[in-house]
Amino acid sequence: MKKWRNQLVILSLGLLSHKSVAQHSISGKCIDQAHRPVPYLDVIASRGDRIARGTLTDSAGVFRLALPDGSYTLSVTFLGKKLFEKQIAFTQSLQLGAIQVNTDMQLKGVVVSTRKKLIEQKVDRLVFNVANSLAAAGGDALDALRITPGLRVQNDQISMIGKGSLRVMVDGRILPLSGSDLTDYLQSISADDIERIEVVTTPPARYEAEGDSGLINIIYKKGRKNAWNANLKSSYLQTTYPAYVLGGTFSYRKNKLSLWLHASAKTGAEAVIEKYHIRYPTQPWIGRDERKDKKDYLSNRVALDYSLSEKTTIGFQYLCSMRNPDIRDQTTFGVYNTSGALDSLIQTRGFNDKKGDNQALNGHYVQTWDTTGKKLSIDLDYFKHHQTQDRHFISRNYPPDDRPMETVLSAENASEQDIDNYSAKLDITYPTRWARLSYGAKASFTDSDNAVDFFNTLSGKPVRDPEQSDRFEYRENTQALYFSASKKLSDRWEAQLGLRLENTQTQGISTRLDQSHKNDYSRLFPTCYLTHDRHGNQAFSLRYSRRIERPPYWRLNPFRWYMSASVYAEGNPYLQPSFTDNIEFSHSWKDALITRASCSITHDGFNRIPEPDDETKKQVWIDKNYYTRYHYSLSVSHIFKKYSWWQSYNQAYLYYNRSELDRKEVDMPEQGGLGFYMHTNNSLLLNAAHTWQAEVDFWYRASNQSDIFEEDASYSLDLACKLFLLDKRLQLSLGTYDIFKTSSADYTTRTNGIEQTLNSYFDNRYFVLSLRFKFGNDKIAVKQRAFGSQSEKERAGG
Repeated sequence: MKKWRNQLVILSLGLLSHKSVAQHSISGKCIDQAHRPVPYLDVIASRGDRIARGTLTDSAGVFRLALPDGSYTLSVTFLGKKLFEKQIAFTQSLQLGAIQVNTDMQLKGVVVSTRKKLIEQKVDRLVFNVANSLAAAGGDALDALRITPGLRVQNDQISMIGKGSLRVMVDGRILPLSGSDLTDYLQSISADDIERIEVVTTPPARYEAEGDSGLINIIYKKGRKNAWNANLKSSYLQTTYPAYVLGGTFSYRKNKLSLWLHASAKTGAEAVIEKYHIRYPTQPWIGRDERKDKKDYLSNRVALDYSLSEKTTIGFQYLCSMRNPDIRDQTTFGVYNTSGALDSLIQTRGFNDKKGDNQALNGHYVQTWDTTGKKLSIDLDYFKHHQTQDRHFISRNYPPDDRPMETVLSAENASEQDIDNYSAKLDITYPTRWARLSYGAKASFTDSDNAVDFFNTLSGKPVRDPEQSDRFEYRENTQALYFSASKKLSDRWEAQLGLRLENTQTQGISTRLDQSHKNDYSRLFPTCYLTHDRHGNQAFSLRYSRRIERPPYWRLNPFRWYMSASVYAEGNPYLQPSFTDNIEFSHSWKDALITRASCSITHDGFNRIPEPDDETKKQVWIDKNYYTRYHYSLSVSHIFKKYSWWQSYNQAYLYYNRSELDRKEVDMPEQGGLGFYMHTNNSLLLNAAHTWQAEVDFWYRASNQSDIFEEDASYSLDLACKLFLLDKRLQLSLGTYDIFKTSSADYTTRTNGIEQTLNSYFDNRYFVLSLRFKFGNDKIAVKQRAFGSQSEKERAGG
């Protein structure tokens, strides 16, 4: 009580006289040895172990703390590393002037004097400086992507908000991984090793025109020579079934040699539950498919660069991944009459023995001509994908009365796929006094061989069915040329123009159908960018690009793949690529607020659609070019970082879809309407040493309509915490995701006058416990490269 009474007395006296012991302030400016301001440092005033007040230096390195009179310890830190400390005592406002911080200290590969704004708007991309982010500190690359403006991470998919999955680059080169391979690899990379992430929503002409979802570029910190470090990580995941992950990376750089190694393995399984409600007019079907998907894999990667001279570098990179994703499934359909009574029960049990492996080899040569940035880069790539599937299934009909069970179908569906891709790419950067020029070429050659055999096993012996067996060969060759020029029009205006020409020849040959389908087309893909920067506080950007989406190879194979006796999927060798025009306007304010408005039009869009038949009660899923889509959107991203102990990343996305359907291909109503998505990620430092961190993540997606589907609302809440030990070299992470099991939405579509609702749950609710240990000399030294055949690999489904 005495303590509170004294505080009330002090407050009362302060209200009576401005000469009393009221709040005063301590202010100053943090500079480096070159007298340059150092922004975004933690400035803390403390008494003993208790923090009295804290703040961040602003973009000019200036800080101000409001404090009562007294004695304090004033410290300046970055990511928990102390740069400056001084004992101070005052009875009135104190101006400390310029404070020189110790920027000679290497902070996990970051030199404080080189820190930039958290967000930067470039002419053709948005830059998120991970080194300045509190939330990313101590996490992995996937954590950094989760809080990058404009991106969304859910399950094994990384996507741009409003678009689909995207391609990932490391230090400017495509990474030949996708799905869980990609996310597992990113989780092995420490966010402390990343300098920045570049978000390219409309890729310029130097990149392949393939894909409408843009790309992201992860840039590593550049350290010094004679450095090495290693990172080991182990995780336990509990979904319906347990899973275990073990991985590690090693990097080494000495003199002219740079070496990077990565290996990871996972064993375990996850449950997949899919629900169906097919409303046949005379016989509604309600089904449930329960699966156990194995997630076993082994992945290895090695990269080596050698500097022949200061201006010449050669190197290679090899990646190998092996997967054994066997699937056990049981599908049960209840067949009802119009009065709602059960007519029969159809149950299908199956086992899919599946194996796959990918191999990718890259050789590269980089020649720098002078200090102006003139550079030649040559990449040679080889990619091989091999996959086998052997699915055994049996379907039985169980009547509701005493009639005996009937075996409807017993079969074996076997397939083997081989894809080989060779590519060569040349890029030249040539700055001139007039503009910065870049041009180059790429040639890609792909051979795909798909063999499928269907055996009827009702008699107990496999009998090959030639009508449902096939061998499909597909060849695709693409040649590309590009040219782009960027120019600084003034100190505020910058423009970039580009043009890419791609010529493609394809041929698909079906042995069973005895037919060959050829295609030969050339297309131009222009890009245009204009940026206006207002003194670094605001930036405006206008962007345009045209993109192409080529069908994955497996979608072109006309074989049938049975899920049950009544449901099967079928490829389409006549499938054509789709084309999308994108235009985007964005505005960024300081490094806290980004607003983006965009419009896109997709022609000849393709997807797999269901076609139920009320007479036969069978349904086929088939790929078709059937829609033209108009997409309009407005998004806002805001980063709240007023307090040194709390950073909040928030995104809101409002969009409108409208689709025009090709009535010759589909018989269904057109869909379209408004949609909304929001996401907030909050990181909290729970102690002064920054060794205890909590994270709260929440997203919500409102019900919406797109193409042929109506999607119900869904949301997810995630909670996680991190504990750092041994000078932050040891990290213990604990997290639980999709706590309320609400992230899976119902999808409703109407085809051929028949309405059906689907729901797929992929064990989104899970618990994970991770342990990571870092050792070495903490000098990030190895430059990463990636492969030039990524688009071909993604279309292979590997």
